[in-house]
Amino acid sequence: MSSDFKRVERVEWGRLDEDEFNRLVDLLITTHYQRLGFDAKAVDGRGGDDGIDIEVRHRETGALVHIFQVKYFPEGFPTTRGSRIKQIRSSFKTAEQHEPPDWSLVMPSKGTIRERKFVTGLKSKKIPRTHTVGTVELDQMMAKNPDINEWAVRSERDRALALVGRPDLLPKTDEQFQHAFSDLLNRSNKFSPYWGRQIGVFDGHPVTEIVAKRDDAAEKEPLGLTINTAFGQTDKDVERQWRDVVGYGRNRRVTLPESVVKSIVKHGPEEWFAGELGPSEVVVVPEAREHESVPAHVVLHDADGNEIARLDGDTVSQGAGVMGGVVELDLDGGLHQAWFVDKEGETGKTEQTFSVAGVSAREVARALRFTNAIKDAADMTLVIAGQEITAAITDPSVPELPINVTEYVDDLAVIERLADMKIPVPKRLPTSTGRIWARVVRMLLEGKRPAAPTRTMEVNFQRASGEGVGDYFDNGAAIYVPGDPAHLGYLDVEGRPVPVPLLSLAHSNAVIDSKRREGSVEKLTMRINDGTPFRLFCGDELPDDDHSMYEPPDPWGITGIPEAIDVYAEGQKP
Repeated sequence: MSSDFKRVERVEWGRLDEDEFNRLVDLLITTHYQRLGFDAKAVDGRGGDDGIDIEVRHRETGALVHIFQVKYFPEGFPTTRGSRIKQIRSSFKTAEQHEPPDWSLVMPSKGTIRERKFVTGLKSKKIPRTHTVGTVELDQMMAKNPDINEWAVRSERDRALALVGRPDLLPKTDEQFQHAFSDLLNRSNKFSPYWGRQIGVFDGHPVTEIVAKRDDAAEKEPLGLTINTAFGQTDKDVERQWRDVVGYGRNRRVTLPESVVKSIVKHGPEEWFAGELGPSEVVVVPEAREHESVPAHVVLHDADGNEIARLDGDTVSQGAGVMGGVVELDLDGGLHQAWFVDKEGETGKTEQTFSVAGVSAREVARALRFTNAIKDAADMTLVIAGQEITAAITDPSVPELPINVTEYVDDLAVIERLADMKIPVPKRLPTSTGRIWARVVRMLLEGKRPAAPTRTMEVNFQRASGEGVGDYFDNGAAIYVPGDPAHLGYLDVEGRPVPVPLLSLAHSNAVIDSKRREGSVEKLTMRINDGTPFRLFCGDELPDDDHSMYEPPDPWGITGIPEAIDVYAEGQKP
């Protein structure tokens, strides 16, 4: 069987988009382990909150034996700093709570020696064995499950033969297909001693690919394309993408619509290549480039040359085009930068985007401070392995996150710092109540007295004599419940318990909604009685003559959310 045919029969992992890769990996790994006698399933929520994409369990006992974490990193991942490495660490730490004996990282690349050593080094007492499942391991699984490989490439066969006008050759068996297809390719590839054709499928459509038969093919029989374009006022975004890819070698997919492409002129041998095509859609596909990540950092300077901000990260991609080159970085805090350098050595521009989900809130807050500092900076310097590239900041525009996002990130970052813990930024903002509770926890840790976002609070009441609370609260009364120094209180933020020492509450006019006995403890559900909220604070027990706990609470100060004192006075729900 020829090498041309093998290309069609083999799944090209690096050319799949993220959805296709995830779908095929889920099918392959779950089927592989089910056939080995295990229960295996893909868990809803890719990169989800529980640290599991695919789980494998003993069929008889239900015991968890293996967790697979799928990351769509076609170019691999940094091994020192950067958001990708932090995503992997975060997923591993989250998976530790399940304590599987084996944990594997799955990705559509081979994985460099450094990357594989990093994954092996993640092992811990809770997860003793860690593995990398790259394209080689996925191919090995495919070899053991040929029906899945057949399912994955079956549509490619039919479309490929339809492309060359031979629907009569559509075979039913692998052997028939191999003979027919190999014969067709051998006969069709005699048009040139330097170039040949390969047939495959792209985005569900059959395509032909011109490939070199010899290393000197481009020299002996040069080929070229001239794509004549005309971008209109509504095509500014696609024009920028096209310039980045063709001009600077940015490794990204870009699609030119038929309305933009006026003609395509093919330069080469007239007998088999040269010609001109009319308006057509043009799609540039990313290459499967191997990139060894290098530590880098970006420094901001003011007009006097003083450093005002710095952010560390790693290179993730580089390329070159007719206008210059591009270097792309993943910086701490989920900030991604692309640096474009002209051939003359001048920096053309920098581009910045944020992807903060799953990143530590403190790191995101630091990245936000960095981007805000860009507005006041005179220049920005990229330092890679001691080499510097400096760009004058003529356009200080930076990616702006919505105010509700930046406020919530800031709350999480302060909680991380004061509680000495890590809280990743979620994929979606919580409800208004969730945002309020995060602000309340922050304020408590800062020593403030916020309002509780609830009309009722449950209080445990106990007297040495065993008597109940009686009728003190029939018409409303002041209540003060000091924190217990013997027990540390906890409040949940993003599903993580945050320690809040000496958590206390007070109210100047509360009534009892309900009460019940549990042994010697009377559990009271207290309700506000005057339209003002409960006050929360942390601290030692206050003297009897200190009535400061009944004063109006400190405001939440959250953009777009009314204060508790206004909500409860109007009888609304926050």
